[in-house]
This record gives sequence, structure tokens and C-alpha cells, in this order.
Amino acid sequence: MPSFIPGSDDARVGRLCELLAKAEAAIEAQPRETWLEGFDNNATFAACVRDARHRLAADRVSWLGRQKLKLAFTPTSDWDDCVGDVALGNEIYDLLLTLYGHFL
Repeated sequence: MPSFIPGSDDARVGRLCELLAKAEAAIEAQPRETWLEGFDNNATFAACVRDARHRLAADRVSWLGRQKLKLAFTPTSDWDDCVGDVALGNEIYDLLLTLYGHFL
């Protein structure tokens, strides 16, 4: 079930952007390349997360951008293979579903 964060969607988007910044740093900190389903390498995964974070903050993320994030952070997907921080990945995924579930 998606997380409940009291307040407006703006607060939820702000929290999602904070979490994506942590995720980006965690991906970039990986000492070795990981085989990923949706990205060429760790650098392109991190770049996708960074771009989505900036677009979310500006309220300019497309359906395709949201879909790519959803697929990357779906449990047992690229996030888990690359970083493995299940709690962070699940919180990001839950917020995506809470904010955009009807558009994913």
C-alpha cells in the first residue's frame, strides 16, 4: 500500500525529490558496474534519476519519465540489483504510486 505523507502533493513531490537525490548518490557510489535491465550502466541510471528529480521539482516530468522511474524502482528491479537499499527503493516506489499511480 502506498505511503501516506500528510500535506499536499507538493510536500510529497519534495520528499520524492529528496529520496531521489539519495538514490542518485547511492548509485554513483557503487564501486562496480551492475548489469541493469533498463540502463546501459550505473552512470546512465544515475543520470536518469537526476534528470527525473529536476523535472519533478519543476513539475515537468513526462509520463515516460515517470514510467521509467517506476520500472527502475519496482521491487526486485534495477534499483535492488544496483544498490540494494530496499527501504529507500520501496519508499520511492510508494511515493510514485501515491502521486502518479493513476497515470502510470
